Amino acid sequence: AYQPQADELLFRQLPIQTVIEILKLIDEFQFHSWDTPTELFLGRHDDVVDSIAVEKQLKNLTEVNIHYLEQSNHVLPLDADYQEIIKVL
Repeated sequence: AYQPQADELLFRQLPIQTVIEILKLIDEFQFHSWDTPTELFLGRHDDVVDSIAVEKQLKNLTEVNIHYLEQSNHVLPLDADYQEIIKVL
């Protein structure tokens, strides 16, 4: 069973202006593929980023290698699978 190795970092206050800017960017974003080799690491237990949605968006790009980290949440270098990242990079 998954056991977090580190506490997730939390905001003490909600940065409202930042959230507004991010929502604007999301609304204006247009996806373009790329041809640069990319190693993408996704935490299997990420409760911040929807890893499945990210995978669906990028899985057909030939230059993207997707790696699921089975014992990781959102801050991947602090979680149990950080050695997997080091091996790939």
